[in-house]
Amino acid sequence: MNGSDFFTIQHGSFHAAVLYSALEHLPIHNLKKLFRLAKKAQFENEAAIQGIRSYFDTTIPEAQETMRAAARAYEDGWRKVDKPRSRNPKTVEQLRINKELTTRFKRAHARYERLVASRKVFEETLFPDTKHPMN
Repeated sequence: MNGSDFFTIQHGSFHAAVLYSALEHLPIHNLKKLFRLAKKAQFENEAAIQGIRSYFDTTIPEAQETMRAAARAYEDGWRKVDKPRSRNPKTVEQLRINKELTTRFKRAHARYERLVASRKVFEETLFPDTKHPMN
């Protein structure tokens, strides 16, 4: 493994090496636990915290641009089919294209939303808003 592919969280005897790409696939509950551990030993995990922040700073705009490109492709390429049960080759081809465009957009949108949610958990856990009246 390359050192730029993962980050390391340490707290006491606990030690975790996590791939940056896994941040978008881990359950939110597990992310909160991981970030809380990083906060408990913030000095030891400063490099990991900075790495996570830079990962989100580069990945979220890329995901947003991918989502926008998929939305443009969807708008440009999706066509309504009058008789979707028809087995006419042109109809079947258009249905395949429509499904592919829809799937691509949904996947890009879900990835973007997931990254934004992960970033929000990261910010709330490690850098809470102390000006909020409930804190």
